[in-house]
Amino acid sequence: MALKVVNITQAEGFTGEKKSFVKDPWPDIQASRQNRNTLLQGIVMAIEEHTIRVEEKEKKMPCAVVMKEYVKGIIPLAFSGCAGKEQLRKLMGQIIAFKVIGIEKESNLFIGSRQYALERMSKATWESVKENDTRTAVVREVNLRGVKVDIGGILADLPARYMSWGWVNDVRELVEVGDSFDVKIIVIDREKQRVEVSLRDLLPCPWPDATKRYSKDMEVLGVVTGLPDYGIFVNLEPGVDLLAKQRREEIRPGIGEKVTVVITKIDPQKRHIEGFIKKRFKFR
Repeated sequence: MALKVVNITQAEGFTGEKKSFVKDPWPDIQASRQNRNTLLQGIVMAIEEHTIRVEEKEKKMPCAVVMKEYVKGIIPLAFSGCAGKEQLRKLMGQIIAFKVIGIEKESNLFIGSRQYALERMSKATWESVKENDTRTAVVREVNLRGVKVDIGGILADLPARYMSWGWVNDVRELVEVGDSFDVKIIVIDREKQRVEVSLRDLLPCPWPDATKRYSKDMEVLGVVTGLPDYGIFVNLEPGVDLLAKQRREEIRPGIGEKVTVVITKIDPQKRHIEGFIKKRFKFR
């Protein structure tokens, strides 16, 4: 490092460059306004009413609020890609993409369009996506038996059966809104604009090696994971479940309860094990 002349009043070690603790958000905001391919992302922090000009008319409507440093951004319902206010509310706390379509710099305000961003992203995804591709997915909706994930402007279905090699009783115990992970594209229906994906196909499969660890008449400790109408699922290890074809009314086990099962049938082709519950434990 070259020698520098210093002022006797300055701090030792000061090189003339100062660290900035405040980032100017306007260059990014203006770049998104000027370039149709420059999209921004932000967390939806609030929902509030604004009067917006749409189709030459002034309309009051709910808007999602995002913040870029000290600048407020609003994404009106009409430009949100949502069907209504309740769907807009579901975006609260989520990271969304948007294109800046209007700026009011004197008010430290900009207007964004999530709908534009989703259309640009989905167009690029539809042009490139293929079956068996691996894509990064972000969870958008979660229910008992499946998940809606975003794979690039497209909402894809991730059913419970494709989330694990074993039985999944409640998807909500595995993932939550905002989680990101890789998935495999398994179904593409371009005519219906539908995509189905699998997490399971990217996880290690315990079969057929499971046949080396389990055998007929073997007694095994497991955990009750499902109570469908046709039996009781008992998890033996990640991805390996036994179906006990006993009436649950006779045994009345609880989810998470430990039980001993006896294996009566192993089908490696169908990746299926059957048996019956021999003993219940009161502890979990």
